[in-house]
Amino acid sequence: MTRSQTPMEAMISALQEAHEYFAERADADHNGISYVANTEMRLQLEIEQALRKAGALTTSRTVPLPIVPGFVFDAEDRSGAAA
Repeated sequence: MTRSQTPMEAMISALQEAHEYFAERADADHNGISYVANTEMRLQLEIEQALRKAGALTTSRTVPLPIVPGFVFDAEDRSGAAA
């Protein structure tokens, strides 16, 4: 935090830096049934939501996943589910 930053500005700045860090590492894997976000993607999205609620800008580098008929993208791992 710099002397000219308020505590809120310092928090937003730290969250923006964390958002960029996780954006570089965010990924999703296909488990045979659906795409599952890795931990970094889940954290990036949570931070992005918090930044938006605070009215702050994000530098989201998230690339939309391709639409594949028959597949569902969500954060739930269903790899143990019966096919």
